[in-house]
Amino acid sequence: MRDPEMMVTPQEARKLFEESTLFDMQQAYLLHEAYRRQYTDESGNQEWEDTRLLSFLYYIGRIQGIREERYRRRKAHSMRGRGSAQN
Repeated sequence: MRDPEMMVTPQEARKLFEESTLFDMQQAYLLHEAYRRQYTDESGNQEWEDTRLLSFLYYIGRIQGIREERYRRRKAHSMRGRGSAQN
């Protein structure tokens, strides 16, 4: 499988982060805690650990976005089906 193209630039990410909410922070914290319990390496290499955590969060966010888009499309498709059945 091909890696997805990066569609958010680092500059855009900084701007978007300013719009994050307390809910976003709470979700990130819960994911961080889950990661820490399961995957923390005892190597002592903090840069490696930070990169692994960021990769974990990035991938989870990517999957969340994919699932939200699929849900949106399914919902839109089911609404179209209902509209044509009523006519």
